[in-house]
Amino acid sequence: VGSAISFALMSPAGIGVGIAVMESSSYYLGHLVSGVMQGIAAGTFLYVTVFEVMALEFNIGKDENRLWKVLFLALGFASIAFVNLFHVHGLNDIGLPP
Repeated sequence: VGSAISFALMSPAGIGVGIAVMESSSYYLGHLVSGVMQGIAAGTFLYVTVFEVMALEFNIGKDENRLWKVLFLALGFASIAFVNLFHVHGLNDIGLPP
């Protein structure tokens, strides 16, 4: 019960700390802290994905399904990279019509 309560309180506490940092500090410091925290969050997701989910997923099932799993993993990474290309650069930056 104690860990559930502390887990439930971490999101509002993190939101409060984030608002306090972004409102009270300078522009550059706020963006630096935001970037560091987003990097930590992204690193946590990558760690859990690579060492927990993918390791388990590639070790279960038949060996002939492993190639399909690798192909769909590559397709997923490629689709995210494609979406990121349009999100970061915009449609007009790569020569597509508006």
